[in-house]
Amino acid sequence: MDFYFTYPTAYFPRYYLRQSFFARRGQLPMRSAVSFSDKGPTHGLLKISVDWDEIGTIHVPYLHKSYGLTFFSTASLRPAQEPLNLVRELARGQMARAAEVLYEWRLRGVTIPAKIEATKRQALGRLAALLVEDETAEGFDHQALALFDSLVSLNHYLIDEFVEQFLAARRYGVAPPAFLGFNARQTRLLNDYAESHPEYRHLFECWNPSLTWRDLEPTPGHYRWDKLDMAINEAQGQFWEMCLGPIVRWDRAWLPDWIVERLDDPYTVRKALFRYAEQLIARYPKTAYWVVSSDVGSELDSILVSKRIEWTDSLARQVRSVNPSAKALLMMERPWGDSLRFSSEVPPLEIGERLAPNRFIDGFLLDINIGLGHDASLPRDTFSLNTLLDKWSLLRKPFYVSLSIPSAPSNDIPDWKSEQTSEPPWTPKTQQEMVHRFMMALLSRRGFRGLFWNQLTDSGSARADDLLTGSEDTKRFAELAAGSQTTLPRTPKDASDQTTSVLGNSARGDHNQDGHATKISLRGEEQPLNSLYPLSGLMTGGGEPKPAFKKIAAIQRAYM
Repeated sequence: MDFYFTYPTAYFPRYYLRQSFFARRGQLPMRSAVSFSDKGPTHGLLKISVDWDEIGTIHVPYLHKSYGLTFFSTASLRPAQEPLNLVRELARGQMARAAEVLYEWRLRGVTIPAKIEATKRQALGRLAALLVEDETAEGFDHQALALFDSLVSLNHYLIDEFVEQFLAARRYGVAPPAFLGFNARQTRLLNDYAESHPEYRHLFECWNPSLTWRDLEPTPGHYRWDKLDMAINEAQGQFWEMCLGPIVRWDRAWLPDWIVERLDDPYTVRKALFRYAEQLIARYPKTAYWVVSSDVGSELDSILVSKRIEWTDSLARQVRSVNPSAKALLMMERPWGDSLRFSSEVPPLEIGERLAPNRFIDGFLLDINIGLGHDASLPRDTFSLNTLLDKWSLLRKPFYVSLSIPSAPSNDIPDWKSEQTSEPPWTPKTQQEMVHRFMMALLSRRGFRGLFWNQLTDSGSARADDLLTGSEDTKRFAELAAGSQTTLPRTPKDASDQTTSVLGNSARGDHNQDGHATKISLRGEEQPLNSLYPLSGLMTGGGEPKPAFKKIAAIQRAYM
C-alpha cells in the first residue's frame, strides 16, 4: 500500500522526513519504506509504502518553532489516486483530534472555556476553506502552515486547561505524597545540593541503585554485594525508599558474560537466573519497589519471548513471597512500539496485555527515551501522546514512566547530521515544552503512579551549564501552590484515587565516580557522550535547578 504526499521542501527537510512511518490502528508503527522525488523547485513528492491493506495514520517529523522536532500525524487515511497535500492532512489530523477530545471531556464533566469553543469554530472554518482551495494557489503553503501551527497551539492549550481543572479538583480530595528520586551514584552530590538549596531537601524520598546482574554476579555463584551495600550505607539515615532492578534485562550488554555464552541453553539460563534472584531478593527484603524484568520482547537467540514472560511472572511471585507489600514492576522499553520500525519485536502493548491479569505484577514501567539515537524515539504531538498513554491505562494496571529528554542536543549523530541547516532539533525552550507536554499528559491519566527521571544533573558537558535558567512554564503551578483561587468543575470520578509519585532511575551507559554519564551505546558502539548530547537532568552542570525541577516541585507543593 502506497501513500503519496506533496510537501513544501523548505519546511520538511528530507533528512527528517526519512523517519516518517505508517501506523495501523492503535498507532502501532510498522516498517515503512520512504522515498522522494521532485515535484518542482519548491515542492517535493513523499512516498510511504507499507505492507498493509487497512486504514491507518501517517506520522511525520516536523521541526515546530515552539515544540521542537515532533512526530505529528494525519487523520485516518487510505491511499488516494492523487497525491495529498501533507500540511493540509496534518492540519486535518489536529482538528479531528481536537473535536474528539472536546466531545469526550464534555461527557466527563470538564468545563470547556468559551475561548476554546470560539477558537475551535474559527479553526474549523479555516480548515473547511483550506480543504477546497487549490494547493498551487499563491500563499497556500503559508496559509496551511499557519493553520497547522495554530491548531497545535490550541491542542496544547486544551491539555493545559483539562489538567489544571483536574489538579485543582484533586486538592479537595486525598492527596498522597509524591516523592522525587535519584541515582544512587549521586548521593553525595544530592547531599551537597540539599545543603545549598534546603527548600528542595524534602522532595527526595526515593533512590535507585543502578546495579545490574552483570555487576552483581560477574562469575557464576560469586556475588559482589559490596557494591550495593556501599551505596546503601551512603543512603542510610535519609529515610529514602529503595527501588531495585531490573533483576534481569534481556539485553546482551546487561547480562553477565557467562550467561551470554549460554543463551543457547534455556535450562541453564533459567536455573542461574532464579538462583541469582533468590539471593538478591532475600538479601534486601525491605525493598519497596522491584523492577523484575525488562527488554522482554527483544530478539535474543533461543530464549523465546513466551519463556521470558513466564519467567517474569515467576520473578514477581518471588518478590511478593519475600515482601508482600513490595511493588513488582515490569519495564517496557519504547512502549509506543517504535522498535517495530526497525525489527520484528513483539509489540510492547501485547506483552502488557498478556501480563496485566497477573496479580503479582503491580504495574508497568514505560521507558521513554527521547532522542536521535537508534534506541530512542521522537516525541509525539500532544494528542497522540495522550492516546498512547490511554492505551496503557486501559490495561487497568498502574504505570510508571522512566523519562529521558535531551537538554543540549547536536546534529553530530550521522543519521541526523545535515549540512542544510545549523538549527538544532531541540533547544532549551523546546526541552522546556517537552517537559510541560509530558507532565500535562501524565498527571491527567488515572493509571499514572510515578515518574522515574533518568538523571539528577546534566552531564559534565560545558554547554550544559548554561541551559534553562528561568521559565514562565511553572507560573500557573507556582500560583496554585501559593493558594490562588481556581474555579472548579465537577470533580472527575478518578480524582480521589489517583496516586502520583516521582521516582528516580539510572541513566543508561557508563558513569564516572561523580555519577556523570561519560558514554552511551549507539548501535553497539560506545560513543563519547559529549559528541552526542547530554542526558536531561533536573539541574544544570553548574548545580542550578532547571524549570523541569521547579515544575515538579511546584506540582508537589500544590497537589501532592
